[in-house]
Amino acid sequence: MRMLVLALLLLPLAACNGFQKQTPPGPVDVVHLPPMSGQEQALMISADSALASGDTERAERSYLDAVARSQGHVEAHLALASLYLHEGKTQQAGEILGKAAQLQPNNPVVDHMLGKIAIAQDRPADALGDFNRGLVSTPGDLDLLNGAGVASDVLHRHRAAQLFYQRALALHPAIAQPTTKTNLAMSYILDGQSKAAIALLKDEAKKPAATPQLRDNLALAYGLEGRTVEARKLTAGHMTEDERLASLARVHAYIAAEQAPAPRQPIGPAPAPHQPVAAPPSVFGIGR
Repeated sequence: MRMLVLALLLLPLAACNGFQKQTPPGPVDVVHLPPMSGQEQALMISADSALASGDTERAERSYLDAVARSQGHVEAHLALASLYLHEGKTQQAGEILGKAAQLQPNNPVVDHMLGKIAIAQDRPADALGDFNRGLVSTPGDLDLLNGAGVASDVLHRHRAAQLFYQRALALHPAIAQPTTKTNLAMSYILDGQSKAAIALLKDEAKKPAATPQLRDNLALAYGLEGRTVEARKLTAGHMTEDERLASLARVHAYIAAEQAPAPRQPIGPAPAPHQPVAAPPSVFGIGR
């Protein structure tokens, strides 16, 4: 947007010099896409090597050169977007992924990364669109299912979110845990189903692979049920009692706001729309 005025000023000069406006690259047929060119492969190798040695500036230059030479492959786009995200350059990552989406509109990895960026930018409706678009071409993708569930939960569509998580668990019983169960449990908690969350997580919390996030979510469920002793045991060592109570209070407020009946509309100007209490942060995992 900031470059719009400058671009408009340059167009007449470009026309005078015989240049023509370049059209954006269209989608490619990935089924018949030829192998990556030797130059593009060499640039990718150079970028990967630079990144491994910690030279992010040289890696960025090589990835950008590979992106410019791409005839339909998006590996350089994805690698560069990942680099930008690691550096906190969310806008640049989104721009590169937008170029990748022009080449491969149905690439599930591109859609997943775009969805993660939208979640980070507090655009859950856009994120859900990105995740759902990826699920059209790859309906069983674990990360896309988790992402769609997270976006749905952020949009306060908890029953829809639970269907995404349950589908992920059904399709990937061996690898969908504990992230998906943690997500599903938090969805149950926000939906006022703390007993269902306890039933889902109580055995998982005993396993060596149980994450602090999983144990914290189970502690929240126990807290909602008034089972303080169990909740304290789960959070001991990494969460103070004040932090646990503050997190529990946020969930209580969220559930109360969600379950409160809509107020009657008074005669006169329309009131401001009701804003539900936000869910506690850092309770979901999106994958990849």
